[in-house]
Amino acid sequence: MLLNGSLTRRGFLKAGFAGVSTLVLTPFGMEPPAESFEPAAHVSLFTGRRRRGIPTFCGLCQAACGLAAFVEEGRLVNVSGNPGHPFNRGALCAMGAAALNLASMGSRILKPLRRKGARGEGRWEEISLEEALREIEDRLGALPSAVDGRKLVIAAPSWERTLLVERFLQVFGHGLFVDSEGWCHPVEAGIGQCLGSGGAMPVADLAGATFVLNFGADPLGSSRGLVGEGGAWTEAGARGCRRVTLDPRLSATAARSDRWVPLRPGTDGFLALALARELLTVGGVDREYLEKRTDLSVERLAWLLAPWTCEKVEPCTGVSARDVRWMAEAFAAAERPVAMFGRGITGGAHGLESALSVLLLNFLAGNLDRKGGLWVPGRISWQEPGPAVRADGGGEPVLQGALAPAVESGRLRVGLLLSACCDPASLDPEPKRTAEVLASLEAVPFHAALTSTWSNTARLADLVLPAATFLEAWGLVARCDIEPDVAFLSLRQPVLEPPEGVRCLDELLLDLARNSGGILKEAFPFRDVGTYYRAAFESTVSQGPENEWDRFRKRGFVLVPVGRPGKGNRYRIAPTMESSISRLAERFVRAQVRPEGSAKTLILFSSPVRGEGRFPSKWLAEIDHDDPVWMHPEAAGRLGLKEGDRVEVKGPAGSLVTRVRLTEGIHPEAVAMSSLPAIPCGEKECFARSDPDRGLVWWKQEGPGDSARSLVPWPSDPTREAPGWMETPVRIERL
Repeated sequence: MLLNGSLTRRGFLKAGFAGVSTLVLTPFGMEPPAESFEPAAHVSLFTGRRRRGIPTFCGLCQAACGLAAFVEEGRLVNVSGNPGHPFNRGALCAMGAAALNLASMGSRILKPLRRKGARGEGRWEEISLEEALREIEDRLGALPSAVDGRKLVIAAPSWERTLLVERFLQVFGHGLFVDSEGWCHPVEAGIGQCLGSGGAMPVADLAGATFVLNFGADPLGSSRGLVGEGGAWTEAGARGCRRVTLDPRLSATAARSDRWVPLRPGTDGFLALALARELLTVGGVDREYLEKRTDLSVERLAWLLAPWTCEKVEPCTGVSARDVRWMAEAFAAAERPVAMFGRGITGGAHGLESALSVLLLNFLAGNLDRKGGLWVPGRISWQEPGPAVRADGGGEPVLQGALAPAVESGRLRVGLLLSACCDPASLDPEPKRTAEVLASLEAVPFHAALTSTWSNTARLADLVLPAATFLEAWGLVARCDIEPDVAFLSLRQPVLEPPEGVRCLDELLLDLARNSGGILKEAFPFRDVGTYYRAAFESTVSQGPENEWDRFRKRGFVLVPVGRPGKGNRYRIAPTMESSISRLAERFVRAQVRPEGSAKTLILFSSPVRGEGRFPSKWLAEIDHDDPVWMHPEAAGRLGLKEGDRVEVKGPAGSLVTRVRLTEGIHPEAVAMSSLPAIPCGEKECFARSDPDRGLVWWKQEGPGDSARSLVPWPSDPTREAPGWMETPVRIERL
């Protein structure tokens, strides 16, 4: 199916569904787009051989874009976007395209390894998979009777929290899942509690909006947002929606906006409150909505916001009073305005208060659950297949927050740590502190790392197990944050046969359940992971000609209706909003102190080629292989710095050496670095030794070698705050 630039995602869905109002709904299932792409047999233009096309979805970030992988005589020859998939519609980011490199990684781990000597010493012995499983099973079996409350902890990226993982933890009863990127969860949980969404972040309806105020979101600059929300951002501009981005850095999204407002780092919340005050002044308030759908009082808000004048916040934010009034008037005059936010806000130490201030603009406009406003995603109700799940104990299934602080504080006692495809010892804030926790036998008595390549976290493990790539594994994912009231179910199916002894997390847990006996074994009577996901799909989705399993495998996705939490409910947010405004008032006093001399505020930004699930890829290394520090020419000139100078960046938690890159696309009081290093930490080789492309390398790998996250300290209260990803004080010193 060919798509031209005039066809939006919503138009795509309507083309297939004849509009939402005429969806063919069953208890759980609806008719998919009429022209769904089904890769089958194709002929190579280069070799004339037949290629087998397999629909699947990408496993390199949580976006889960639909892919079409093509196999020729058992060899992966091409990976492209699935043009029939309603989410990415054939589009693919550079990371997704580079998945072809997964088949030829130069440093892949293929055998289980057991530690010899001290942790981190780097001495290993090769063992069989059966020996490795027995070691884990012995320690797993001892946890239910542990008198000190130690648990099984599975640490992995959020997209590894699968149905099978949740079932295993629920039945086992003495374990929990920890999102390896969960440092912002406390902030997101606070927002979710305010909206009654259970932690799901609100989504801006860019397809229906006519005016957008964007506080720090950068979908065009991130792997997980580029294809979906980034595409919607571009489409909104094409149909005339005015887009204003407020960000200290000229991000990729700011560059594709109608106006960029470079405010001072960490002052978003102050500016949002000034805008809210102006909305009250110019009459840009939906009083009927506030009265019927919230417990907010216009009179009480007017009193609370009275001190937040445009003139008061101008010196602190760096945004003129005239510009604040223009934005407020444009927001009030727009037919369907929306204020959105992203990690530029939630990634700050005071992200919750700033995010709530932006939410206040939407409540005043009365645009929650309305076209062009904000909406809260629902969640699909999976029906567990097979025997009824019986829990073998108590315990929370998911840790809200990050692993290392919970362990160091004693809030979490680990008996067995299973880290899967993650590297907190490199990518946590203050990673050396995390590494010290992982190196401690008292804090972590036993650690098994499931990984395909070496990392600093794997080097601190007691067992290293070879991990399957997403091209070698089954999976089933539901995304409910793309269109209101619709869930997108995507199927991952093996494209390549994994090497012997290689396991994905689901397969490893299935092996452990089978071998453990008792109720764990009873709960997993499935032949393999694919059998489990077929049973889960058929138990949940109403079956019909368009929704039966074989059709699902050929197409790679299906759409199902889903309810939304809080839709039509009354939001009880007044106490939370008042408390937030009070805390921002306290912060405002401290924010008057400006950095001087070499002191700057560090902003960590994302990149479409540096997602959380990336791997040593030669293609990605060629695209992006440097880690400079970005500075404004005016700020650099004051320090006697010019383009390419070597500097030391000193933060509260560490320092690193890199080179200066000059740009006017950043506030003079800020500097910026990529949140993730060009090459995954612990990896220096992107090529297999036999790869003929080794002789074609034209670039020189330069950079600090460590993640810029090493400059950022742990938050003072990790259960309530996010790290200062966007507002860490640093000093720049010339070398």
